[in-house]
Amino acid sequence: MSNFVNNLPLNEWRFIETFALNNASGQFRRTGHLYKMTFVIGTKVIRCDSLSDSSYLSLATFANIQAGDSNPAILVGKPMTSS
Repeated sequence: MSNFVNNLPLNEWRFIETFALNNASGQFRRTGHLYKMTFVIGTKVIRCDSLSDSSYLSLATFANIQAGDSNPAILVGKPMTSS
């Protein structure tokens, strides 16, 4: 994934070729989507013109995570507690 981080800016469209879709499960899900996209050998990320103003992705906000308002099964990690 580190090879692609600079080619996947937020709020910009990209074509992604050659990838796998797997069931999204586990304690540290990033979104509520049922499937996750996995980059594999041969994955290509290609620039393209904007096709829509929609982002089609909803992530939990940091403020909601801190406040405990988000579904704990769909967080990046466990909330930190102060010691």
